[in-house]
Amino acid sequence: MPLLWSASLLSRTAAGTGDKVPRIVDPSLASAPREQLDLPRGALIATSDGYSLHAATRLEADARESLERLLRYMARPPLAQGRLMLREDG
Repeated sequence: MPLLWSASLLSRTAAGTGDKVPRIVDPSLASAPREQLDLPRGALIATSDGYSLHAATRLEADARESLERLLRYMARPPLAQGRLMLREDG
C-alpha cells in the first residue's frame, strides 16, 4: 500500500516503468472554484462498461450536509428494492 500512496503523491504509475501521469488540472488551481478551471463541460467524466465516474464532484471542507448527501448516494444499493420482483419461475 505505501508504494501506491507514494506513486499517487508523486503523480507516477505504481507499476511498470513509473512514468509520470499527466494531470488534467494544474495543481496550483486545485482549490479554485470549478468556473475558474476553464474545463469544457464533461471533461472530468468517464464511462466504461456501464460504469461512470464523475471526477468533477467536490465539496468544501466544512460542507457537512453535502458530505452526508454524497455518502448516502454512494452507499445506496445498486438496485432499488421496489423495482425487484419474484418471477413465476422463481
